[in-house]
Amino acid sequence: MNRAEKRRQAKQAQAAQPTPSSGRQTRRKKRNGVYRTKGDPQQLLAMLEQAHLLYTNKQEERAKLAYHAILQIDPNFPDANNSLGILDVEAGNHELAARWFEKAIKAEPTRPTFHNNRGLALMEIGRMKEAVSCFEASLDADPDFVPAMVNLGKGYNAIKNYTGAVPFLEKVIATTPDFLDAYSELANAYGELGDLENALKALDAALEIRPDYGTLLNQKAMLFTTFGQLENAEAIFRNIAEKYPDNAGAYIAIARTKKFESYDDDMATMERLYKKMPDVDYAKTLKGEAQKDGEEDLKMNLAMALAKALEALKEYEQSFFYYKEGNRLRRKKYFYDQAKDFAEFDQRRELFTPALLKQFANVGDQDKTPIFIVGMPRSGTTLLEQVFHSHRDVFGAGELGYMPQLVREKFKDMRAFEDRLKAGKVTAETFREMGAAYIEKIRELNSDSPYITDKMPHNFLQVGFIKLALPNAKVIHSYRNPIDNAFAIFKQIFGNDGHSYAYDLVELGQYHNKYRELMAHWDSIFPGQILENRYEDMVADLEKQTRTVLDFCGLDWDPNCLNFHESDRAIRTASVTQVRQPIYSGSVEKWRKYEAQLQPLIRVLEKGLPF
Repeated sequence: MNRAEKRRQAKQAQAAQPTPSSGRQTRRKKRNGVYRTKGDPQQLLAMLEQAHLLYTNKQEERAKLAYHAILQIDPNFPDANNSLGILDVEAGNHELAARWFEKAIKAEPTRPTFHNNRGLALMEIGRMKEAVSCFEASLDADPDFVPAMVNLGKGYNAIKNYTGAVPFLEKVIATTPDFLDAYSELANAYGELGDLENALKALDAALEIRPDYGTLLNQKAMLFTTFGQLENAEAIFRNIAEKYPDNAGAYIAIARTKKFESYDDDMATMERLYKKMPDVDYAKTLKGEAQKDGEEDLKMNLAMALAKALEALKEYEQSFFYYKEGNRLRRKKYFYDQAKDFAEFDQRRELFTPALLKQFANVGDQDKTPIFIVGMPRSGTTLLEQVFHSHRDVFGAGELGYMPQLVREKFKDMRAFEDRLKAGKVTAETFREMGAAYIEKIRELNSDSPYITDKMPHNFLQVGFIKLALPNAKVIHSYRNPIDNAFAIFKQIFGNDGHSYAYDLVELGQYHNKYRELMAHWDSIFPGQILENRYEDMVADLEKQTRTVLDFCGLDWDPNCLNFHESDRAIRTASVTQVRQPIYSGSVEKWRKYEAQLQPLIRVLEKGLPF
């Protein structure tokens, strides 16, 4: 999507821009929720229109001063507060913007734009539940306010309430048929609900309006990919590549869907595009702050695509060169605070002691629904969940961020948890509430299945909280040979910023060692309560290992579990292609093809616990 298209779409659903206001907002008497100003209405109206004019003429700093001048006369004047919020949104100060919008709402709660604007600001800082409440309030004020409708659909998608998103997005399309973002979000909702037919219908309807809209074409192809229809996905990317021979993104996508059997035109084109791309300069990246993904990431992803293609051709030395290049480019974008990460590991080991477990034994919510699959990424968690999801009594919910979110909401961080423990402010009710809140969240995804899996790998950090909040929940640790596991991580560029440890071989090995230490700690304080499921054993004898995990969870045998690859559910992890195939051993000890290049990683891993 080019910048012009991004701006066009954003303006359809973004914070309402300052516009000349009528005198209605400056009435002296508050009737039906209309604000009563403390100053001269005509004077404030004139000042507001002058401030809007400065904003329209792109004199943002002067406009800001003009809005502040209004607040000197009337600190609660809603339009000035709203406009300052918009200026902070544009400057990237979303938390401050949310506070301006909140002031505007308090002054005049019946204005739907104010609620909508605050919701958008909150979405930007990850406060999704609050954002959704804002969009709902906007529609309470005006049930036909289209921007709030589409934003509520986005918000529901973000909190995984896909069923709730559908009616709002369908209403937007019915009333505003050229609102392309609504079609895209509707397709996301249907896709997550496993309804490929309606997801494609939404995208095809949008493509009738904009046939060559690259973002929608890409989304359609990715939809095919998540449902295992790789040939259909490749056909779309191929069509894009034929129209735009220098479109690196199309070739990156093709490389993810096809199997390379020889050095062909696709590889030649990718190498040509890679060589002509300048290296990205991240020198101005602020400490601790990653740049947003965009065109600058094409070279990184192209390197990874070439690496995988060359690996398929058994050109291992050249393949590793590109893997290393892709990771080098990704690592340049980040300041990685390893000390902070490791301190969190150590704090968990120090705080979750046998004494703490005895104090809060069996106090959490007693629900038996959750099955947590934890471990490092690329350790076999997707395979295990796909096996579970094929069971008649299990719903595979994918990677859920609910438990880390609840921990943050209750304690902020581990230091705050320690302080509350020392102050006696952590009680049995604390953990019971956490467990009940988690159950409520997962039951919004599925209300029927007796068991629901959560395969967020990094929940290995949260095992202590899981066992106190949900003592009857099952925890399965998926693991594999550390060298294979770490190398598989190195071969993957992750779509979020939570894996900054992953792009340097030494840092990756050190992180893996800390993870193994922590899992050993959990196993020692929760003896017999965490099932170790080794990926290599699953590959060697699927039925035996499946029976073991089902027995651990109290589930009867279901032969469908052995046909996990036939499931048509959407899969959105890096393992999407592997779990569409019957069990295979191709990933076991794959690291040996790169043994010479991986020595820095191997030396670090050998310093950790035995494996």
